[in-house]
Amino acid sequence: MLRRILYLSQRLPHICRFYASTSHFTCIRLRSDFKGHNSTDDSSLSAKNSAPSEASHSDNPGPPVTYDYIPIPHQKYHSVYARLQKKFNMYLAFSLLLFTGSMYLAYKEDLFAIEAIRAPESYRFRNRKMKSSESKAAPPSSEDSQTSVEKVASPASPGEQTVPEQSKEATKSSEHIYAKQVPMAVVVDKLKETIEPDDKVRPLESSSAVDHNITVSDVVPEHIPYLIIGSGTAAYYASLAIRARDADAKVLMVGEESELPYSRPPLSKELWWYGDEKATETLEYKNLSGKIKDVYYEAKGFYVPPSEITEAAHGGVSLLPGHRITKLDTSGHVAYFDDGREIRYGKCLIATGGKPRNHPLVEKAGTEVNRHVTLYRTIDDFRYLDQKAKTSKSIVIIGGGLLGSELAYSLNRRHSSHGLKVTQVFREKGNVAQVLPEFLSVFTSKELEKCGINIIPESDLTDISVGSDGRLILTLNSAETVYADHVVISLGIEPSTELAIPSQLEVDKENGGFTVDAELRARSDVWVAGDASSFYDVKLGRRRVEHWEHAQVTGRLAGENMTGAGKSYWHQSSFYSLIAPNVHFQAVGKVDSSLPTVSVFASGKNKEELTKGVVFYMNHDIIVGVVLFNVFGDGIDVARRLISDGRKQKDMKEVAKLFDLYEVAEENEKSNAKEEKLT
Repeated sequence: MLRRILYLSQRLPHICRFYASTSHFTCIRLRSDFKGHNSTDDSSLSAKNSAPSEASHSDNPGPPVTYDYIPIPHQKYHSVYARLQKKFNMYLAFSLLLFTGSMYLAYKEDLFAIEAIRAPESYRFRNRKMKSSESKAAPPSSEDSQTSVEKVASPASPGEQTVPEQSKEATKSSEHIYAKQVPMAVVVDKLKETIEPDDKVRPLESSSAVDHNITVSDVVPEHIPYLIIGSGTAAYYASLAIRARDADAKVLMVGEESELPYSRPPLSKELWWYGDEKATETLEYKNLSGKIKDVYYEAKGFYVPPSEITEAAHGGVSLLPGHRITKLDTSGHVAYFDDGREIRYGKCLIATGGKPRNHPLVEKAGTEVNRHVTLYRTIDDFRYLDQKAKTSKSIVIIGGGLLGSELAYSLNRRHSSHGLKVTQVFREKGNVAQVLPEFLSVFTSKELEKCGINIIPESDLTDISVGSDGRLILTLNSAETVYADHVVISLGIEPSTELAIPSQLEVDKENGGFTVDAELRARSDVWVAGDASSFYDVKLGRRRVEHWEHAQVTGRLAGENMTGAGKSYWHQSSFYSLIAPNVHFQAVGKVDSSLPTVSVFASGKNKEELTKGVVFYMNHDIIVGVVLFNVFGDGIDVARRLISDGRKQKDMKEVAKLFDLYEVAEENEKSNAKEEKLT
């Protein structure tokens, strides 16, 4: 005990000096580190409590056992604190600056796609604009803007909204019923009794009651923010995309046809199959669910008249039919009409589509021959051909592509009972030879022959003339002569690129159409969509597509990019066709019969029978296109995924298992039923 007291008395001055300076120092040293320090007195104590070896003691010293190991202050606390705070503040400022710059760059480049997630700006501030416009409007006076309900109202003009007559009881129970002298606006305050709807008013049972007739207007606005050249599928869906992202957008479509925008596929399929006798007038047909549809996308009331589009408070889509734009001044943002008028635009979309390709001999044959010839493309062509089919005994279709094959089947299906004989002439060995492999193309021709269609493959027209009886005489290169009352030319389409030269726009010499980038842009503030665009596919390279879904997708994409989306084209569009009862196929990607193909078909009852199958179009062992032959369901989505993956495939039979080629479920049910009977 005495020894312990003596030891503490020796260390007392050092302890006082340590505690007195802890408020001024923060950096420390061990007392045993000073030169001349001798710790002989406490060696025994440290030996008892420390680790057994010096190596372990140096690696893990543990808590101080004696005062020799107590930290000694080395620097002032305030100076060290200030220096560290300054350094950390610099780190914080630099981090905040870097974070702010990164967020600003991400916002400018739209890395998080904020504009695509949230509602458009015109929608977000729509209520604010409406409130400001209402506050600026002057309150109605008692003499001019208020109308008593008990007074007999004068006949209203077509553009004004009138107040319905009410009974005396309803008049007594309501306080202050006013009608503002503004078209389509009725203000009702504190109405206690509701007005029952008129029983005579019934909903429309069919779309024939909807007005689809449109008058050709000569009024052209001086300026339009969004100009669309064309009024087809791509133009219509582009206008929807523009209005979806900019609610107050003003869009003007200029089309050469005197029709509302409509869908073209029913002109060669559904209208012939499911349309009634009045289909040429109503353009209606029954879909698979039994509902009546027509080919038009919207009714006449959807479109704002061109004379009112400039003053429309919340914009709209206007249609100017029967007009054609012949030149674009891309630097001055001016479009010129064929009659010399001009219109200034903010952004422009070219969706001119294509025109049917004529046969060179028919084109030079003269007017008398061409009176019996139809280049099938529009609604007028459908009406005219249906009328001719009713009065003709024979119709010849020149061309074996998708449209020609569909028309051959449709004409035969609708008018064969009336004695019409359909003949199809084409250069290839079978139908749709540009898409299908040879064996499948020949199989399709045989199926059409089973339907009663006369197929003449590997033949071309060498001469055409009008006989003494008024019928056409067609001479083929095989020395065969065919007589026809009418001829339909179906040799594909040529993209409408008449705007290219006067507007100084680039045309793809290999694929045809306007050359555009992956965002469908041809020039500054000029986009191209639909059949007339030669676009760059990030998976399959530069190409041009002529199908309905492609027109829809590119129209939407171009409309979004016109409003600042900046999206690239990545979707692999598909198409379908029904050529015969046993020939139904869907295709996606690059389906070109000149490419190497691998076909996997389910075995039918007969070896020659092709029931279900899938055709893969390969490019260096990579799937670039798929045709599903009589395969239904979600197979087209699986095929689209295979193309987007871009992997090399070796065993195509294993890949074909992804598609529903065999009716496995029905076979299992049959086998289970047999087992139940046996048990």
